[in-house]
Amino acid sequence: MSARSGPENHPVTRLLRFALVLVGVVWLVVVLTSIAEQPAPGAADAQELARSLETALNARDAAAMKDLLGGPVAGDAGTVAEFLSGQAELPHDGPWRVAVRDRTIEVSDDRGTRARYTAVEHAGRWQVNPIGLLAPGDPAK
Repeated sequence: MSARSGPENHPVTRLLRFALVLVGVVWLVVVLTSIAEQPAPGAADAQELARSLETALNARDAAAMKDLLGGPVAGDAGTVAEFLSGQAELPHDGPWRVAVRDRTIEVSDDRGTRARYTAVEHAGRWQVNPIGLLAPGDPAK
């Protein structure tokens, strides 16, 4: 049998085929690497969680808030919007302050408006459970 000399065996065709396969493999590696490098939702510790929550609340930044929410309620856009708008609509003076005590996140302002939430840890990352321990404005017990 003789070797075929058709267009599929032409050196340029083989080179193009190899280049396309190589580009596909490189693209796949880049996509998988970028997915693996994305940080897990939440914060490294409860103090960082409080600082991040305070920054997001004062900026009314729903995107920053999304990864901070966890617990039995998923951090989806609807939950974030409800949580954020509930905090933003409370009458208050000055910026929101966020403190953490044990596993409780307390959001307050200068007039004493306050809401308390549970900080939850999952797989080494801390998040806020958006279901309040006390209704906003209730005095802490």
